Amino acid sequence: MSRINKRILSSLFWLMIIWLMGFFLSNNYPNRVTQIFWLPFFMFVTYILLLGFHELAHFITAKFLKVKVKEVCSRGFRLFREDNKWKFELENPFVSRSFEGCLFIQCDLIKNESQLIKFRNKSLFISISGPIFSYLAVLCMLYLIFVFTNILALDFALLIAIGLAVIVTVGDIQTAIRYMKDQDFLFNILLETDLISNSYEASLAKDYLQRQMIKSTLTLIGQDLTKKECQSKLLCYHKLLYLALVGEIEKINEELFYYILSQIKVLNYTEKLVRTNVSLYQNSEILIYSILYLKFILGKKDKSQELLEFTIKFASSLNIDDGLENIIDYLIGEKQAISLSEYGRGLGYYKILNKKLIQRVGGTYNEKSSSICR
Repeated sequence: MSRINKRILSSLFWLMIIWLMGFFLSNNYPNRVTQIFWLPFFMFVTYILLLGFHELAHFITAKFLKVKVKEVCSRGFRLFREDNKWKFELENPFVSRSFEGCLFIQCDLIKNESQLIKFRNKSLFISISGPIFSYLAVLCMLYLIFVFTNILALDFALLIAIGLAVIVTVGDIQTAIRYMKDQDFLFNILLETDLISNSYEASLAKDYLQRQMIKSTLTLIGQDLTKKECQSKLLCYHKLLYLALVGEIEKINEELFYYILSQIKVLNYTEKLVRTNVSLYQNSEILIYSILYLKFILGKKDKSQELLEFTIKFASSLNIDDGLENIIDYLIGEKQAISLSEYGRGLGYYKILNKKLIQRVGGTYNEKSSSICR
């Protein structure tokens, strides 16, 4: 099943949960039409509105802190900047992205640690503003229930508000804490911020962030990659390997490349992986990128072919998206073209980088058909 179909099923699952909550919580309501349709529908609309206002709280905080915002989106709408004008679009609330809501921003100028800390603190305020709004919404619901005691719909709205507040708090607060405690994670997430907001070319932070990531990943040589403190460094390495493959940065240090590759091969196909915090998805992507890197960057086709055969042999252990699976099929001759629409991770500037990656594989980009052909 494709990742897109999984997202659709996941989205429909949670919508169904909300609907069933509304139905069963109102089973004593005398009007069956209200029980079956109106109250569940009210809960769904409440969820959409509270989620949207949560994302707008992030947006307002970012604007107050003078952070450049490219887009804010939630289930049912997106607010984005185009041609120096803000535009608002309604979207189908039943179709979900890989996230429920998101704020796309561009990093400030970062050339040293002082500027890094300054922008990190801004990001922290932006992160916690959403949960603060969500808990204020809970307080408002409690007040309305106290004032209007006989309106059953407000009880249901309170349940949605509490549930949403708890869920978003976990995600936003965990991210904020990790900003503070894990500098490698901060480097990676800030660079990712400029990539997915399509700000990478104009980024005022990427040079500093990439230098720090390169410096940090070099310390992985000789380390046990299953250790918790290595995981954020591996995230940085994963990003750098991808950027080197598409020609955005210089080659990866070869000693580091071969050491990581040797460790990833072992981790992906042993029971040791199950007992660690190592991400199978991340390491599988590193393995696929390494195949391409050996062949197209280092020019070592024999080693690339050996690694490809090794990967195919243990394909059942891989956890990769449809795009990388299509590239593997293309390399072994089972696929004659790779459609750009089939390749995942197409958010923001990734659309351009993924095009470069597929072209690197050796095909010719066909603008009309949006595919890479042999």
